[in-house]
Amino acid sequence: MENFLQLRDEEMGLFVANKQDDVREVVYSRLRTYELWGDIAELFFPKLADTFSVLLGGDVIDSNTEYLTVEEGGWVGDDPPAGPGDRDDFIR
Repeated sequence: MENFLQLRDEEMGLFVANKQDDVREVVYSRLRTYELWGDIAELFFPKLADTFSVLLGGDVIDSNTEYLTVEEGGWVGDDPPAGPGDRDDFIR
């Protein structure tokens, strides 16, 4: 039984010395790829579903008042907000 334990220790030593970094790199690469696809799915599919529901006549799921149009009540009052007076005031 001692020989099998010694063989196992030798194989583990060879693995750590030769292949551990390669295996770690492959695993990290796959994890980054899956994380990218997960982020894409998490960000894209809800917007796509919301777009299709609006196109089919439904309501917006998450209405953001910051981007409302004039008809939707983007501001309060009779007159729309004044635009920029002098274009030189912009910082780009």
